[in-house]
Amino acid sequence: MSSLKKLLVPIITAGAWSLLSNISPASAQSQMDYVLQGEGETTLVFEAGFGQDRSTWGPLLEALGGDYATLTYARAGLGTSPAPDHPLTIDEHNGDLETLLSDLGITSDIILVGHSYGGLLVTEFARDHLDQVSALILIDPSVMEQRSMAKEVDAARIAADDEMLLSMIPPQMGREYQTLVDQMDEAAATVTPLPAELPVLIFTSTATYEEPFVFEETDAGRVLWLQGHSDLIAQSRTARHLRMPDVGHNIQLDAPETVAHEISDFIVSLN
Repeated sequence: MSSLKKLLVPIITAGAWSLLSNISPASAQSQMDYVLQGEGETTLVFEAGFGQDRSTWGPLLEALGGDYATLTYARAGLGTSPAPDHPLTIDEHNGDLETLLSDLGITSDIILVGHSYGGLLVTEFARDHLDQVSALILIDPSVMEQRSMAKEVDAARIAADDEMLLSMIPPQMGREYQTLVDQMDEAAATVTPLPAELPVLIFTSTATYEEPFVFEETDAGRVLWLQGHSDLIAQSRTARHLRMPDVGHNIQLDAPETVAHEISDFIVSLN
């Protein structure tokens, strides 16, 4: 994942601990919590960060207006989506998205939009569904290899950050986090670039921190964060990389008008 603060801030400041009261029991409704709205040949599919449901996209959707078909949803266990009986892997989360898209008849002309952990999910989804995905929009995304990269610099700090996080979040969320980092720890320390033919728009927060809370906010961590994003699009022929020095990790909440404008321009460039 990105960092302790990057995980906790969206959870706590967005009503965060109240998300836990919204987790549906396994026996609850079987249908995913989603909203499909607008019209258009292309559908923007939004994937939120760790612990966040579809409500996090409200300011950005408002800024985008009604010119696009959009799908927002809550992953299993968030919003009113039914909770799984075990922590889901990246592939399992993406399997849920694949099923939802199929059920809705959205099987082509998809632009995936992902923030933080959601950025990691849509990145991996796009690799496996290049025939369905037209483009990728990544908002300060996690990358699969970032923990291995960070451990080469300061393994003790990464372990300490993990311990602190797991002591602060509820057990169910902790199990989800542990499942995720176990998968990321198996990755190499070299980022696997996205396919050259996939159009990508990526936003990176390059804000600096006088008092770093976790490794990713240290000077070394900031360098690796930007490097991971740059490496991800190193082979892309049509990628656009925007560095955002004045906003934090939740770029879509801190600067929705800017993000919406850049997304609109990016979509126009695809035609």
